[in-house]
Amino acid sequence: MKKFSGTVARSNVEGGAWVLKADDGKTYQISGCESDLEDGASVSIDGAVDRKVMGIAMAGPVLRAKSVKRK
Repeated sequence: MKKFSGTVARSNVEGGAWVLKADDGKTYQISGCESDLEDGASVSIDGAVDRKVMGIAMAGPVLRAKSVKRK
């Protein structure tokens, strides 16, 4: 597992998806812990990038979140 930091945003593409606009400039589609997410929140996410799947929102690689903490 790795720690990812950035800002959460809600994408309305293909029915909606949560994305992380990471501090390093990368964008990830978040999978898991959706109930802990809020649009515009600055967060730290523990998780792993799943390189085997691509989300339907095509926002970037899927980040499998194990936990979310607000900054």
